[in-house]
Amino acid sequence: MSALATWLRRWLPLAIHGAMLAGARPEAIEGALGESVQVAFRLWHEWAFRQRDFINGGKPGITAEEHETVTRRFAATGFKPSEF
Repeated sequence: MSALATWLRRWLPLAIHGAMLAGARPEAIEGALGESVQVAFRLWHEWAFRQRDFINGGKPGITAEEHETVTRRFAATGFKPSEF
């Protein structure tokens, strides 16, 4: 079970990213994750920071626009990503 938990945890940030871009509310992410919005943001932010700097074939893992969109959606809940 530990291996499964580790594997699922590894892919959570990508799932959070996709859900937020698709229009999911941070509160829905919070409920699905079973953790606070702050934890969801932290998991996503750590992943997104690396993806933004990862360049493959001249393209970033995620664009600055995607990063800003998800950050803005988290901030809309009253959570202040700048305090992270």
